[in-house]
Amino acid sequence: DLAVISAQKTYETAAKALESLFKRDPEVAFAETRKRGLKDAIALELGIGVTSWDKFLEEVSTQGEYSEEWLAKVGIDKEFIGLDRLTFVLRDHKGQAVGLARRELNWTKESRGPKYKNTDSSKNPAYNKSRLLYGMHTARQQAGDTLVLVEGYFDQAAFLQAGFRTAVAICGTSVTKEHAKLIKECGFQR
Repeated sequence: DLAVISAQKTYETAAKALESLFKRDPEVAFAETRKRGLKDAIALELGIGVTSWDKFLEEVSTQGEYSEEWLAKVGIDKEFIGLDRLTFVLRDHKGQAVGLARRELNWTKESRGPKYKNTDSSKNPAYNKSRLLYGMHTARQQAGDTLVLVEGYFDQAAFLQAGFRTAVAICGTSVTKEHAKLIKECGFQR
């Protein structure tokens, strides 16, 4: 499907742009992840960091013909990338970038809107939250049949940092039938 391929290619380019920006300015990129005890190498491996929207646009434009309008059409906009939000690159079980998530850094219980937000699948046909397990691309590279399921992005990152490379996050509160099917497809029995 051409729409899926186009969206996936755009998200892969966005992931490369974010990685480049995170490497170039680690003090800004990883200030928030450091506060949470995450090592820079793990944050970089997972694609977690902070950068400005303007720097992102500049960097992504060096990697191809991606207009701000096209990025918005596939769900990449200021809502996901900015100095007041932590951006997460979402990869499928094959390691392909298929979406973004963000955490509002200034979020409080009185805030309007969610603390975390994932790519809008109605704009991005490459992303399916019901089928995505955060970190599966890393977990499936390991030998063994046991998978550790955790709730969120930082839970998975903490396990990864502690040396448990077979931890994946459901990024929500329920395991779907699609998750179970993916787990089995990737060779995990327990």
